[in-house]
Formats: sequence, C-alpha cells, structure tokens
Amino acid sequence: MKKIYFTIALGLLAIGAAFANDKDTIIKPTDLPQRAQQFIKRYYSMDSVLRAVHEEDFLSNEYQVWLKDGVHIEFSEAGDWTDVKCSQGQVPSEIVPAPIALYVSQHHAGSQVVRIERDKHGYEVVLTDHSELKFNARFKLVEVD
Repeated sequence: MKKIYFTIALGLLAIGAAFANDKDTIIKPTDLPQRAQQFIKRYYSMDSVLRAVHEEDFLSNEYQVWLKDGVHIEFSEAGDWTDVKCSQGQVPSEIVPAPIALYVSQHHAGSQVVRIERDKHGYEVVLTDHSELKFNARFKLVEVD
C-alpha cells in the first residue's frame, strides 16, 4: 500500500513540476512570428498593439496580443490565428470561412461575428445576438448555444 501512495505522490510531484515551468513573457510586437505580424498589419495596425505575450508551457508555445480597440488575438507557435475576439465591432469578415458566413447571414440576419476560434476540430463563433455556434472542420453546424 505504501508503494501505491509513493507512486501517486511521485506522479503528482512530476506533474506539478512540469506545469511549474509555465512562462509568460511580454514581448515586442516585432518579436511575434512573421505570420502573426502579417495578420495584424493586414487587418489592424502594428501601432495598435498594446501588449504582446509569449506563453510557454509544458505542451505548447502560443502568443496573445491585445490591441487598442479592444481586440484580443491568440496565435499558435507558427503565428496562425487561433482566436480573435472583439469587444467593439466585428472580426474581419475575410477570416470567417464562407460557409460559416453564409450560415450566419441565412439564420442570424443582421448579426455579426464578434469572436471566432479555430482548432483542428473546427470553429466556434459568437455573434452579436449572443448566439454561440460550433462547426466541425467541414463547416457543418454541430451545436448552437
């Protein structure tokens, strides 16, 4: 029984040590990956960056950027956007995939996308009417909140 407790304690200690290495570093906008810089330049302005953070943890490296107009963007290690959230206005229409934009215009007329998040499983969007829509990687609607 003591061996089981010792093994569990050792495992918890190892997990704790791994997560203790999480590191958030404030960086200059020019230290963002090239793709992230290009995204910001295309849809916003590098001058609008209030803060950029490089997040390193046990499993991944990511970047977060806050802009002056209330936009928060998360980027992958490669610099691809993974989450765009606008507290004022809407996300750039060019980044909303056409099938999602079509669904929104047909089923939520007058609503705009204020947040879009993507991962390998699909997309999640939040609209100005507070609807939350989840689409799979093939743009099929799988959930509405």
